[in-house]
Amino acid sequence: MRHADIGSDHSLLVAKVTLKLRKAKTMDIKNQRYDVVKLKDPKVNEEFRVTLTNRFSILENEAALTIEGFNRVMKETREEVLGSRKSQKTD
Repeated sequence: MRHADIGSDHSLLVAKVTLKLRKAKTMDIKNQRYDVVKLKDPKVNEEFRVTLTNRFSILENEAALTIEGFNRVMKETREEVLGSRKSQKTD
């Protein structure tokens, strides 16, 4: 826009920009479900409890317990001991 009076030797620029944004395909954490039915088995329940206790004792020795540390320990223990539940799709 050369006719704009802005008191400078620069010219204003007008542009129309169109973007097509797509949602990134990432695994949604909310959809990840753990197989908690395994906890009814006494052996798996005991293994989960012992593993969780050990991880929290290590975390206590390293530093103060934070919410991020708590969530990380819980997630790692669930993934290791319980595993993920397979989704059941119905017709």
